[in-house]
Amino acid sequence: MQVTSGATGVNDQGTVVGASLVSCPTCTPKQTPSHAFRSQSGQLTDLGTLGGKSSAAKSINNNGWIVGWAHTTVNASHAALWKPGSAAQDLGTMGGPTSIAWGINKKNQIVGQSDVPSPGRFHAFLWQNGSFTDLGLLPGGDWSVAQ
Repeated sequence: MQVTSGATGVNDQGTVVGASLVSCPTCTPKQTPSHAFRSQSGQLTDLGTLGGKSSAAKSINNNGWIVGWAHTTVNASHAALWKPGSAAQDLGTMGGPTSIAWGINKKNQIVGQSDVPSPGRFHAFLWQNGSFTDLGLLPGGDWSVAQ
């Protein structure tokens, strides 16, 4: 059974976010892209990508700000922010090729994980006011995630 959509977050107003497969007549099932969505009052809205193939929403706060990840034009996965009425905003990375946002609070502070310049290293982050704070690793750890 192939999953075609999944919900990953809901706010106090009942707005749901997640990801859903989108039409791709030339794609094999494993290549079919997904797009982040917002479902409000029974209306499903495609949130798009950062110019690439796929995206997924992970969390929404009561301000209607949505976070997750989206592919860029070079098919890298970057943490993404969707504000009401705006296209996806690329939050960037902490020096490596990929990042993902997992959660957002009422102060619009975002948490997630990002590659750092050391290959294969993910660090947890806090993103606020346009910049990352690297939350680092526990002693002896290879990677950390803020979810």
